[in-house]
Amino acid sequence: MTIEGRAPESPDDEKDVLIVAKFQPKEGRKQYSRLINNVYVKNLPQGFTEGELRKLFEAYGSIKSLALRSNAIGTFGFVCFEDPRGASKNYGPECAQKAIDGLNGFDVSSVSASESSDGSAMSKLVVRHALKSSERMVEKLREAMSYKASKRRCNLYVKGFPVDWTKEQLLELFSQYGTIENVRFEAGNTNAAGQPNPFAFVCYKDPLEAAKAKTSLHGHQVRQGTRGILVNYYEIKEERIIQNEEAKDKADWERYLAQQKGQGNFRALSSQPKLQAMVGELISLIRSTELDNATANTEKAQQSRGNQGKGGKRQQKTPGGAQGQRMPQP
Repeated sequence: MTIEGRAPESPDDEKDVLIVAKFQPKEGRKQYSRLINNVYVKNLPQGFTEGELRKLFEAYGSIKSLALRSNAIGTFGFVCFEDPRGASKNYGPECAQKAIDGLNGFDVSSVSASESSDGSAMSKLVVRHALKSSERMVEKLREAMSYKASKRRCNLYVKGFPVDWTKEQLLELFSQYGTIENVRFEAGNTNAAGQPNPFAFVCYKDPLEAAKAKTSLHGHQVRQGTRGILVNYYEIKEERIIQNEEAKDKADWERYLAQQKGQGNFRALSSQPKLQAMVGELISLIRSTELDNATANTEKAQQSRGNQGKGGKRQQKTPGGAQGQRMPQP
């Protein structure tokens, strides 16, 4: 076995090499092993040209190809690095990583006169490895979960307010306790009486303000003669689904243990009246049979004891009769 950094003594040692490296978190780990030499860049100004894009990225390596696209959201592009000599497979990924490190968060307005449609300078660039659509969906989900987790104590779930309330009335009530970033108002489903059940999400900028609003408004009557509104912290949907599944599994396991111990069987019969009546009749029949058997056994025992007593009396008369007779003389 050899350690990385020392020359192997023989060709066989190359097959058994111990590699020691500093641990890096997954998010910040360089992805050389995947050979990602394609870079995705967004937040480019409107009217940004391919020539400007090439000039921006060619300082980090030889560019094999690039593409510039636009949609309703904005302008974005792809840049692919590759070794012009074709000698090194790591050349492209290394150049891509250098471009990410150097241009991610870069203010492109300093090198381009292009402006967005509303006349304001574009925001800072976002530069990262170009991913497949499936990998991008996973990344979006991870980013959404991270954002929701960061807003866990800032976001409130509200329901129980009057059905005729509007988003503006809800905003007026909750803005008394701090700065609100967003209010999402939902009409909800209708109940059995055909009335809607509206609910809302109120997101504060500061978690302390959200805690104050929750404490002050939970159970608060917004209208005379109505029930108080319900205010709780927002729960991430994915985590709520997992919690519900865990609770269901736990209940099923406890029910199974109760059945193994002989408990809970008759409790389950309460929902089946016919089966419960049949079991009751069967229990009564078993008890009646046991009582009849016990009575018959008792009578047999008494009869047996009576027969034994009569046989003893007959045996006692025989000696007495023999004593009353005279023995014959020889």
